[in-house]
Amino acid sequence: MRLPCFCLPIASVCYTFVLFFATTADADSLRIVHVSSPAVNCVFNSDCLLSVTDLARSFAVPAASGEGMLQSRTTTTAGAAGTPGAGLYPYEYRINLTAVGALTARICVKSLALDFGPIEPLDYNGDGRSEDVYVVTRGGLGSVAPSSAEQTGRVVTFSFSPAVCPGNRPGAGENSFFFGLASSHPPDSVQAKLGFTDGSDVTTEARAPEGALPDGGDGTTPVDCAVFPVGPSGADTVPIDPTTPACRCFQDLALRLETHCGFFSPDLAMFWRIPIPLPPGDPFRITRATWPFSKAGVAAEISLIAPSGFEQLSRGTDLKEPTTRSLTGVWLKAIEKPGSYESHFEIRLPTGPNGSKIYEVAFPIKIHSPRQ
Repeated sequence: MRLPCFCLPIASVCYTFVLFFATTADADSLRIVHVSSPAVNCVFNSDCLLSVTDLARSFAVPAASGEGMLQSRTTTTAGAAGTPGAGLYPYEYRINLTAVGALTARICVKSLALDFGPIEPLDYNGDGRSEDVYVVTRGGLGSVAPSSAEQTGRVVTFSFSPAVCPGNRPGAGENSFFFGLASSHPPDSVQAKLGFTDGSDVTTEARAPEGALPDGGDGTTPVDCAVFPVGPSGADTVPIDPTTPACRCFQDLALRLETHCGFFSPDLAMFWRIPIPLPPGDPFRITRATWPFSKAGVAAEISLIAPSGFEQLSRGTDLKEPTTRSLTGVWLKAIEKPGSYESHFEIRLPTGPNGSKIYEVAFPIKIHSPRQ
């Protein structure tokens, strides 16, 4: 993945900022345990009985007749009080190729990926250790278990080796065991991606925790961001070419769970990161990095203007930045009401004994669905 390169029109210099943008997020391997049914239900209900809802969505398999099915199984209520899974929702999935037949080369399902969000580990088999994923290999349907699972950002990917394959005729195909994991958020509709052994893939509907893709974004859509001059009459005009991408924000759902923003001028570059999704009423940290281009001895005074109703939990929003690059952050507490709120950085650059150059950079902070 190429690092972003931003050209400043006045300096005619192109800088590659390695420090503040991630190239690839590391995948975390998830712990898997094999369990039996109905014993695993006891994690969420003392009677070991769960009221469930199934969503079954079909999908085409390359070079085969019949349709595969992705089954999502969710509960109508969260785990009961007094159980290990109290307040948590179990999510189970099964890939069913029973009705799929392939007369020639068999193309199999090798992976399932979906936007799941934070996983709540639980002790599913009672051995005193917590696991991320459970597979019902006894007392349930199926014959193929996921061989591994990993999470990159919010996206969980289950891999199958051996893969889940069609039969030599419809009605003789394989299906996976039910495999599951837990979340503190109730179910919502998402798009799941099934990967095949021939390198192709297909998407279909599944159930996953609410808030997986805030505002229907895909993680690459620019977020509104604005730059404009402010301050008293007589302040220098901000010299930004209107065709230059001076201020940009991008949501990064799959990799870093953040909104990345960048502001560029002939005087300085500034980057900041805001976590997403951001539940109402929760504390969060805005991390900011500044890279001045001004001559030695000139410092930028940067103030964070938080939206009305947001509470500042730590000092340090009003800072004089040295001419060397710096990385700072401030903790805030979000307002309780979900919505999009406009925040500002005010950047004041001294230009002489009595003069200054002032930028104001506006950017959004989005508060998503309430905590359950």
